[in-house]
Amino acid sequence: MKRIYLIGITGVGKSTFGQTLANVINFGFHDLDECAANRSQMSISDYFEIHGEAEFRALEHECLMMTEKLTHTVIACGGGIVEREDNQEWLKKQDVVIYLHRGLEGIVADLDARHRPLIKGHPEMLYTLNARRDPLYRLVSKFSVDNGSVTEGLRAVIAFLKEEGVLS
Repeated sequence: MKRIYLIGITGVGKSTFGQTLANVINFGFHDLDECAANRSQMSISDYFEIHGEAEFRALEHECLMMTEKLTHTVIACGGGIVEREDNQEWLKKQDVVIYLHRGLEGIVADLDARHRPLIKGHPEMLYTLNARRDPLYRLVSKFSVDNGSVTEGLRAVIAFLKEEGVLS
């Protein structure tokens, strides 16, 4: 199977970290937000605006279920993947789910909130989202790593993957 799921709040760097991790360990990379945008043929922001959050979460769930066929792949999940209970249950059954986190002040400072539907124009909403989601990320993950330093984060994740027998 060897799928590595990355979860965490919007803007924490799941896609960037995931692509880097995939390159380092010679795995493929799959981004659920990209999958949703490709399947809907529109940006996530536009999809949210036209169809609403519930419809987006259904589309995101479809993309998550499609990853079951992937092997040797790092998968960056959308920040709200844990909002649906069926996604939580599914993620809990996966071998490797890693919770990426870092200080919210840094994320808010770095984030272009114009393209993030739930915080569009209000980056401070990230604190509210994180307060709700953090316990859910912790519930479904097998490992948690601070993404403040990509180098240190990668080192910690690779050590964890070796411990788990995902990497030799």
